[in-house]
Amino acid sequence: MNMKKFKKKLTLLSLVLMTTLSSSGSKGVINERLPFDKNQIRNEIDIEKDSYVIQGICVVDDYIFVSLYNDSISKSSKVFIYDLDMNFIKECSLNNNSHVGGIAYDDINQIVWITDIKGTVSGYNKDEFIVNDHINPKYYRLDVSNGLTNIYGNNSVAYITYYDGYLFLGDYALETFSTLKKFKIQDNGSINPDDYEKIYFYGLVQGLSFFEHDGSTYMLVSSSIGTNFKSNIKLVKYDPNIKDYRNEKCLNIEMPNMLEQIYMDKSNILYSTFESNADKYKKSIKHSGDIIIEDLDEKIDDYIHKL
Repeated sequence: MNMKKFKKKLTLLSLVLMTTLSSSGSKGVINERLPFDKNQIRNEIDIEKDSYVIQGICVVDDYIFVSLYNDSISKSSKVFIYDLDMNFIKECSLNNNSHVGGIAYDDINQIVWITDIKGTVSGYNKDEFIVNDHINPKYYRLDVSNGLTNIYGNNSVAYITYYDGYLFLGDYALETFSTLKKFKIQDNGSINPDDYEKIYFYGLVQGLSFFEHDGSTYMLVSSSIGTNFKSNIKLVKYDPNIKDYRNEKCLNIEMPNMLEQIYMDKSNILYSTFESNADKYKKSIKHSGDIIIEDLDEKIDDYIHKL
């Protein structure tokens, strides 16, 4: 294909995708911008030498786990481990070179779930990361690809999170085709890949996090596309009886470009990861930092009140 025609088609596709990104929730979208404190914590991860790209983040008991993949796919994917003050502790190599787009922690069974290749997920014992440098999974490449789509033409798992005895995961797709799957954690700490609830969800999702506030449960949903467009986080009330969120009222919070996974802890501290500081992107975009940590405790009441 002629390169100029290809770039033109790619630009048109990006515009279509961004329309999807900004217009979700036909019952009403309220737009906000997160006013980042200039003194907020920003952590620069030393990933340049091996061309690693940051993806996922979650709190694992007294640690913060961050997942990264190697851009050339010539080296193992990794998990970096920090204490809760973001002091680096160690890095662990996984037994794969997958995209590791999301990471989640089941604190009941102490299993760390990470997205793997070709629509699969793998589960790891938490303690393996603490005592070992090379990690093998307890539950290896469970195929959860059925019903997932992807704008790039494969049925990969784009994001994953854990909440209240369930594992939630989904694809990176246009809103028309986007799917969120909900799996009940079994007694042995694993899931049955064929037993799940299907939920129609927002488009272009990169991450999902649940939090509780004044007796209700809410979701934060991160979305982004490409290097040239602002990202956003949607705030929406969670109801386990809702099977289609595409028309639910939500609050859109504008974020810097290239947002990936997000995680809200029990103290309303929001952890957000960005790809923009990776070698493959930082020459074409002013990066925001690898991880932005923001205390939303004083803002969350106002945000929820606007829903």
